[in-house]
Amino acid sequence: MTASGTAALEMSAILADIKPGDEVIMPSYTFVSTANAFVLRGAKIVFVDIRPDTMNIDEKLIEGAITDRTKAIVPVHYAGVGCEMDTIMDIAKRRNLSVIEDAAQGVNAFYKGQALGSIGDFGCFSFHETKNYSSGEGGAIIINNAADVERAEIILEKGTNRSKFFRGLVDKYTWVDVGSSYLPSELNCAYLYAQLENPEIINNDRMRSWNMYNELLTPFREKGF
Repeated sequence: MTASGTAALEMSAILADIKPGDEVIMPSYTFVSTANAFVLRGAKIVFVDIRPDTMNIDEKLIEGAITDRTKAIVPVHYAGVGCEMDTIMDIAKRRNLSVIEDAAQGVNAFYKGQALGSIGDFGCFSFHETKNYSSGEGGAIIINNAADVERAEIILEKGTNRSKFFRGLVDKYTWVDVGSSYLPSELNCAYLYAQLENPEIINNDRMRSWNMYNELLTPFREKGF
């Protein structure tokens, strides 16, 4: 868990070892946090256009944007609609690139049976107040490589090995790496947890509201308003 979706993206940029001069590919249509996380590491952002049918990155344009400085691809799953991850993962594997999923809007959404955010090297979620499931401010990072988990704990704890201290693995903790205050409040997490235990109730309620608006506004649309 992180303090925000932005924090999760910033952590992923550190874990992916993004350095000044590296290039990171992402869609031109996204929120500023997607780009900021990598700009803060000194990366150059290479924007790729989106598909008009999904508003997601056009997977057919990614290969042409890759250079010898490209380090990562950041697909953004807009509105819970999954990017073409099979194609993206194939490109990343052939080109030895990291894949960092911005799944801020992808909680409880899937691509060919796989949860969005669980397919790439890292997945970043948001639980901001504007999201379907919210802790007011909050986020999460999914880590697919077990070798990155220990460093993620350190980055999360301001660059210290404090987690090891709490587990009794060291007699005192110290500063060992870069990091920041990415930890969320336990109260925020508790507020969120109750929602994640009942996601369908929340989703069905939102769908009922959407269907009502759609039904009542359709006659106006048909009249050209």
